[in-house]
Amino acid sequence: MDAVYSAGLTIKKHYRGIRELSAFVRELGAALTYADMLERAVHSYVCAAVLRFKTNIWFQDVGYRPLELNGETLSIIHKVSAGNEPMLLMHLTEISDWAKSCREKHEFLFRKRLVIEPKDAESAGIEEPVAA
Repeated sequence: MDAVYSAGLTIKKHYRGIRELSAFVRELGAALTYADMLERAVHSYVCAAVLRFKTNIWFQDVGYRPLELNGETLSIIHKVSAGNEPMLLMHLTEISDWAKSCREKHEFLFRKRLVIEPKDAESAGIEEPVAA
């Protein structure tokens, strides 16, 4: 089964107080996750939610749930490369209705995106070039 690690989106510190920007970034992140599911046919995603920034709440809105083993939520991890931040591992298999609506709301951005692909995708080992 293919899986995607979904992470790395952030807003610079001096922009974090702008509510409209924060809402847009959350919506766009949800829309991109759903678009990725549709275009790549990958339906299993994992992420590490930074608890200090409460990203686990946003991830839950998208459809992520805490990663479990034998019915028990896995322990919090501390990511050394992120300043030892406590993080919750989460898993997505079913996208939320909210994330689907974000994709629809921002459809115009997806229609205008730039697609980058190699001239000869087959020689690069790519079965089907993926939109950027």
